[in-house]
Amino acid sequence: MSGYSFTLCAVRRASLDFQTAIKVAIAADTVSIAVMELIANAIIRPHTRRVGRSPFRRAVLVGLPGRLRGAFLITTPVNEWMTGRGKGHAVVHAYR
Repeated sequence: MSGYSFTLCAVRRASLDFQTAIKVAIAADTVSIAVMELIANAIIRPHTRRVGRSPFRRAVLVGLPGRLRGAFLITTPVNEWMTGRGKGHAVVHAYR
């Protein structure tokens, strides 16, 4: 939710109406957020089986920075590829 809200605030400052700003934020961030979540969850899944079902166990929380780094490393090339083709965050750049 916060990923969308950062983009939403930025395009609202560009004087877009709320409905259009929502559409731009969804178009710009959905693939990026989906890839990031997919990778982070794929990395955490084996750990939750090992330490129990709670995502708040110490072993799970300690590994959070590593999972986020891993997801970032995979998401960055995806974002660059999309931006190079005029998709993703490139949609937002038209409103700045």
